[in-house]
Amino acid sequence: MPPQKPDRSDTDASNSSRVQFLFVDLNDLHALTEALRGCEPVIHLAAFTGPYGQPPGVVYANNTMSSYNVLYAASSLGIKRVCLASSINALGGSEFTAFISNFP
Repeated sequence: MPPQKPDRSDTDASNSSRVQFLFVDLNDLHALTEALRGCEPVIHLAAFTGPYGQPPGVVYANNTMSSYNVLYAASSLGIKRVCLASSINALGGSEFTAFISNFP
């Protein structure tokens, strides 16, 4: 599926020629790389917001692999600035909370 631009007419950023919003399957490394071509910087916030309602491992696999793919594609294109945010759900949910909260 080719990248698609959503209707963002209700956002201030939509009036800027420097900002693009794209819908891309982040598990498709080729499509992602093509979508990022010419970008600088990249802001990656796409993820399942929680583990609920997903089979075991799906949140972890999706959130971890999509972040890896964004970083890999950015690196391969020479993009030097990537903003990436994450949460406990990158690891699949609350069963890892004790590990994360005690991590130095």
